[in-house]
Amino acid sequence: MATTKTDQLSEEIYAERMAHMYRTRPADRPLAEALVRELLGDDCGEITWTDSLPTTAPTYWLSTEVSQGWVAYYAAARRAGIDDEPELCDRAELLQRVLDEVWHVCVSPSGTVLCDFPSIYAVDADGALHSESGPAIMLRSGEYLLCWHGIRLPAAIAVKDARGVPRIDPARVTTALIDAEPNQEVRRALIALYRGGEAGWLRDTGATPIDRDESVCAELYRLPDDELVAVVWDGVPQGPSGAAPRYALRVNRECRPMHLGPDGRIVYGQPQQATARNAVASTYGLTGEEYQHVSRT
Repeated sequence: MATTKTDQLSEEIYAERMAHMYRTRPADRPLAEALVRELLGDDCGEITWTDSLPTTAPTYWLSTEVSQGWVAYYAAARRAGIDDEPELCDRAELLQRVLDEVWHVCVSPSGTVLCDFPSIYAVDADGALHSESGPAIMLRSGEYLLCWHGIRLPAAIAVKDARGVPRIDPARVTTALIDAEPNQEVRRALIALYRGGEAGWLRDTGATPIDRDESVCAELYRLPDDELVAVVWDGVPQGPSGAAPRYALRVNRECRPMHLGPDGRIVYGQPQQATARNAVASTYGLTGEEYQHVSRT
């Protein structure tokens, strides 16, 4: 099949997006300043640099994310020979050069602040911030975030190595820390990082298996404190190992369907028998019987 100009443009846009994301090299500061002055002219004002992020809100903000929109489109359009709007293409190419050399451009009446690239920027296959060993993103100022597939993790699970770089310490991901975490998504991430993963966490908490239902891809466990945990997995194997990801979700001890009330609080329905199906259904606000007629997503 012949490649059309539209196909070529799409490929160019994707290439430009990838070229401007996830950079970790230090900025070429003199070149960046010269390009910013060319771009902004008299609106530039005094230029200062930061290894962190500005503490005051700018009048407007340019970042590497801009290249996902019109900048990538018009720059790629020119390369594909589609140059119907030359002024916009010129502007896009200049802005693209700026974003090659600086992470963020923050403009305000008091001047322009340029932010250097982070020293660490790690993502998963979907582009979400992710690292199982250390910071998913770390600024040159030393500020950092621990993230697991886009879920922000508590800083308490990290220690700094001899170079001062934070590293996730599996010994700090304890059952007590997991039990005390109120956010379900963060709990799920911590359980995945626990030594031995979900199986190790269930073993160390003394969980007892009480039901398994292959039709809903779930197992149900009872913890020593009488709480229930549903372990669910995707029906389709993923990754090189062919294993299906498993997630542990705490559910109501009576498998009551959970609804979000008008005030934002969880409202519980009627109690159900403690089965894997009823437990999974309760997380969707359904009874086990209702759930039989609904496809899991």
